[in-house]
Amino acid sequence: MTSPEQVDARLVRQYLAELTGHGKADKALHAHARAICRLLHFSYTEHYIPSPVSSPMPSMEKKRLPFLTAEQFNGG
Repeated sequence: MTSPEQVDARLVRQYLAELTGHGKADKALHAHARAICRLLHFSYTEHYIPSPVSSPMPSMEKKRLPFLTAEQFNGG
């Protein structure tokens, strides 16, 4: 078991990498990362951990909206 004082950016990245290995979708992975970020911020402001811990957020795939070509629009 890990105590709050042992949590660092490496441990957070390791956990998120493990989730990625289990096939978590981008949105789920990002939600986990956001929750961890908020928990770490709260833990620091409430003095549960001695220093702030920051880890970069995982990138999300950019989705493109579907569109019609000019030919499709004109019925061709």
